[in-house]
Amino acid sequence: MGLLQRLLGSSKVTGSIVTSRGGISLDPSISIESDWLVVRMHAPEIDASTITFDTHEGDVHLRASGTRANGSKLKIDETVRVSGGDESRAQVAKEGDDLVIRMPRG
Repeated sequence: MGLLQRLLGSSKVTGSIVTSRGGISLDPSISIESDWLVVRMHAPEIDASTITFDTHEGDVHLRASGTRANGSKLKIDETVRVSGGDESRAQVAKEGDDLVIRMPRG
């Protein structure tokens, strides 16, 4: 039995990027912090002031933009699906170099 299964009991936590349209590759990691599922995606070039998101039927749709080191612009348009969390109460923010989605376990 894995650590997540021990922490969550029979609940299964999985995550994936369902659709991706953008200039960077986001490889999500999923962890548990207290009663929250936390999805982190390394995205240092993203400008925190451009982050928008909405939720729908288990998905978090995330949009943001930024500037690469060479000055070229980039945009991301991602749909992230995480089972085991309440996406209707998701929070999205930039923390350091990461885009972070937090949602209550549910």
